[in-house]
Amino acid sequence: MTKNVNFTILNGNFEQPVYVDILTGLVYEIPDNQWQKIGDKYVFNNLPVYDAPILIADKSLISLKK
Repeated sequence: MTKNVNFTILNGNFEQPVYVDILTGLVYEIPDNQWQKIGDKYVFNNLPVYDAPILIADKSLISLKK
């Protein structure tokens, strides 16, 4: 079961943030309407989490298999 959570990351650097489910290895793009940059803060809204770690990273840092 997932719960939607808001995150704030200070001093990040994201052009195309993605959500990585560490357990499954699946990578999801975060829609533009779910994140914004405010000064030196990146605010992510309504990201689904469950009792496992996740990663928010820039898409350029992730190797994707086709």
